[in-house]
Amino acid sequence: LQVQHQWIYLEPIFSSKDIQTQLPLESKRFRTVNRTWRLQIGNVKANPHLLTFCSNVKFTELLQESNRILDGVQKGLSVYLDLKRLAFSRFFFLFNDELLQILSQTVNPLAVQPHLKKLFEAVDHLDFEPYEPDPNEFIPV
Repeated sequence: LQVQHQWIYLEPIFSSKDIQTQLPLESKRFRTVNRTWRLQIGNVKANPHLLTFCSNVKFTELLQESNRILDGVQKGLSVYLDLKRLAFSRFFFLFNDELLQILSQTVNPLAVQPHLKKLFEAVDHLDFEPYEPDPNEFIPV
């Protein structure tokens, strides 16, 4: 059950391309567990005699190894979130899931909108306008 619980929590997080880019090692580890988990669940579906399947030593070892790997992925994710909070201290006001929602959509600045009340006092929302660069404007590099 621990593997299933962690997998359910981490699967939508590591489905995000932004998170995969920002956490390549953890993403690779999660993909390994994801393949193993999906294969084993497929095997369980194919074999309706669950007690026979669960008594398989290899199945138990795979679940234990998957649990160990997912613990490492979870720790790496926690370190990543702590680094983001240290870089922008207002992120300490957000729960992990809220921060992940923002970080998993880095190309979408509107993703921060639902969390503005927690991040900034007296700020309810921001109005975003499309940026149209002025061809005559000099932008230093």
